[in-house]
Amino acid sequence: MSITTGDLVRRLEQERYLLERINQLLLAQRDAILENDIANLNETVSFLQQLLEEFAGVESKRRQAMEQLAEAMALSLQGLTLVELAASLPPTRQAELSRVGQEVRQLLESADRNNRLNSTLVEKSQLFVRRNLLWLKKLQAPVTTYTSDSKVNLQPTGKQIINEAV
Repeated sequence: MSITTGDLVRRLEQERYLLERINQLLLAQRDAILENDIANLNETVSFLQQLLEEFAGVESKRRQAMEQLAEAMALSLQGLTLVELAASLPPTRQAELSRVGQEVRQLLESADRNNRLNSTLVEKSQLFVRRNLLWLKKLQAPVTTYTSDSKVNLQPTGKQIINEAV
């Protein structure tokens, strides 16, 4: 079966659709992180993994379509980019392919930014939790003193943050 530029555009549009969904999930993931909603965070991570697997399959098919189209046009496959392929097409197809390719590129950049921001939020949250736990441990630690005969005498600080009776 011969591949057409229309087939390539459809595959790029599939990538665009999946990237839009991925970006929506990354924003939902950010909300879950900020709201400390672990259940929702786990759900978004699960959906995100499914979409990334689906995206990888569509991307592979798109690359194959590009290679088949390039071979049909007698173009070199070495380092072939969408821009180079589009430049070899008639102006109407060139514009359509360039437009969809640009949209996909922008969505990829947006997904990368969103993912980096979410990673930073998780790292900052972990640091915040660690610092708070350390602070709480210091407040509950007994005070070490020594008796006149050089024996250790541990005395509670009296600063209890957690009421164990509750």
